[in-house]
Amino acid sequence: MTLTIKANQCFTLDELDAAAAGPVPVELDEEAWRRVRISRETLEKFVENDRVIYGVNTSTGGFVDWLVPVSMARELQENLINAVATNVGQYLDDRTVHSIMLSRIVSLARGNSAISPENLEKLIRL
Repeated sequence: MTLTIKANQCFTLDELDAAAAGPVPVELDEEAWRRVRISRETLEKFVENDRVIYGVNTSTGGFVDWLVPVSMARELQENLINAVATNVGQYLDDRTVHSIMLSRIVSLARGNSAISPENLEKLIRL
């Protein structure tokens, strides 16, 4: 059974938990992929037109007024991930991790985040 996630679909906690109980292949419907692509294309156009976008071409927090050159945007994103990627406490069990990942995929499938389709596909394959 493949779980097909539709654009703007809502899941109850019970539905997420049931889907996370075992290995279930996940896919997005075409409308969700269309929204993801449009969102990403919009972000790329904004960056090309030198629009200031928090966390994309600015620093964050107290350094928000620092503009980051487009040539360093990738490094900024990597540094942001490294800054929050810490292992504190006990590992979560697999079912909880699957529920969290699935809820994130559902959220990203709405097409509001400007995630690249390639990165969303990588998350889905996990």
